[in-house]
Amino acid sequence: MNSIYRKRWSENKRIRTANTLKRVHIEGFKRFQRLLRCYQLLAYLMQFISSWCIVTTGVAVSALLASCAWWWSDTLTPFQIILLGALSVSLIIAFIIAIGIPSLLRWMRLTDVTREIEREFPYLEERLTNSIALASVSLPQEGISLALARAAIQDAVAAFARVRWWQPLIRRLRKCARNVIATLSVVAMVALIMFCTGATPNALRATFARAYQEWLFLRVGQLMLKPLPRIVLRGSSVIVHAVALRASPRRVQLLVIDQVTGKRMRRWMDEVDDSKSSYSRHTRALGFEREVPIVATYKTTIRNLEHDVMLFATSGNVRSQAHRIRVVDAPTALRMEIIAEPPAYTGDAPQTWIDPHKPVTALKGSWVTVAIEANNPLKVAHLTTADGFKRSMRIHEHNALLRFRLLKSHQLRIAMQDVYGFTGATRWLHIRMRCDQLPRVTIRAPRQRELQVLPTASIPVVVHAVDDYGLNELKVEFRGRVPRRYVELGRYDGDRREATEGLLIHLAGGVRPGDVIKYRGCAIDNDTVSGPKLGTSAWFTIRVVTLRQFLSNLNEFQRYAIERIESIAQRHARLMQELQQFQERWVDATPNERMRM
Repeated sequence: MNSIYRKRWSENKRIRTANTLKRVHIEGFKRFQRLLRCYQLLAYLMQFISSWCIVTTGVAVSALLASCAWWWSDTLTPFQIILLGALSVSLIIAFIIAIGIPSLLRWMRLTDVTREIEREFPYLEERLTNSIALASVSLPQEGISLALARAAIQDAVAAFARVRWWQPLIRRLRKCARNVIATLSVVAMVALIMFCTGATPNALRATFARAYQEWLFLRVGQLMLKPLPRIVLRGSSVIVHAVALRASPRRVQLLVIDQVTGKRMRRWMDEVDDSKSSYSRHTRALGFEREVPIVATYKTTIRNLEHDVMLFATSGNVRSQAHRIRVVDAPTALRMEIIAEPPAYTGDAPQTWIDPHKPVTALKGSWVTVAIEANNPLKVAHLTTADGFKRSMRIHEHNALLRFRLLKSHQLRIAMQDVYGFTGATRWLHIRMRCDQLPRVTIRAPRQRELQVLPTASIPVVVHAVDDYGLNELKVEFRGRVPRRYVELGRYDGDRREATEGLLIHLAGGVRPGDVIKYRGCAIDNDTVSGPKLGTSAWFTIRVVTLRQFLSNLNEFQRYAIERIESIAQRHARLMQELQQFQERWVDATPNERMRM
């Protein structure tokens, strides 16, 4: 069976190839056939180039439409942009399917070539076509002899050689050139427009992708604000992040509503590149049962907040949940009051300072109360000093209070934290401690620091003592040949701050000339904080002399007294003379001169 089929196939092949050209040799026919093949190839190429020039023009027009969509992307709706994009792609596909692909499949046959040449030269009508047909069939056939076919083919080849057969090809070439030039002009114009407007291919692709994302966002998208502080300080700035879920809008606005004035403010948000960050916890907290993909993140900054505001992120008809930010002042002390209660032994009334700007002075051992009134409800308040001392204060809403005993000077301030978590502090305040001073004691009589007396004399002594808060005891201390060392003049238990007491000193019979007795006044105060303090006067001396020494000293004192009286009289006379001269000048002087005097 295989040998029979193989024999039949070889016989059919022999019959198909047994045509006129193999049996009859015609001079010039092979050249004629090659020329027709070249014409056929060139015509196909020109047809292909012309067709794809039209396709390229369509692509350029589509690019121009896409550029228009990019140029007016701010005014067109997402649906219109998508429609323009679909129209551009449809034009490209339509040109390729309707013109580009058929031009690839439309191959010219030799008969088509011969007919085109025959249309150009009418006297060749049907001669070239018949010759090609006769050269392609097997002869002899009924009605057609081999000689007749040879004569017809030779006649067609000779007629073809006498004409300018390339003229239709040149016409095709001119048409193709015009198409190429027109296409290049359109492409150059579109490229120039795109270059001038900055419409790069990436920008066009991004425009349509963004339009699709926005259209999808308007259908299924959601906006959500990232966690924001609920309370901020007045004058501070807040960075607001909004995330788009499932799709990304083209632009997002932040709507800020002032809760005090009712003023509305809109701010455009900038897209930031942190869309890959996971935020599933927050989305689940807002009611999402599963993780929702975040497509885009937007950011803006609200500066210098003065009042409470309400925030919304909006894009088209999509709005996020509202978030309210409360604006408060930093915790500060509206009023500071310092009360110093002196120790009980002083008997003084408490001192009060309100908002002191200068150092405060209080007595050692005083109970000092520091109280402040803050602008915000307080959570914690501490009194701190420059040397590291720190104590907690009692809190009651806006007020804080601390009471301590002053035993040294302090430089202090109050650090506070309000219920909103913000901290503040007062300025530094200096509280100086004043110590209780020693009593001051003076001997008012006798005035002489050294007194010479006879052995039988009596000396009156007057002692004066002053204390800043209270005297407890006043006495006289003696040294020398005396029967007692101390003589108490008075006991006051702090009731008196000033006292004057007298004492008459009688020299004992055992005193002899040459003896020396010293005495001084002593006073003790009633300080119960640091303990009683002793204040003394200077030492005074009583020297016992003989009668001759006493009279000699008396004569010297008399001479001294006379000299002093004379000098005082001379000074009095000089002053009276100056006063008289002044009166005379005053009487003779003009009012202006009197003013200068």
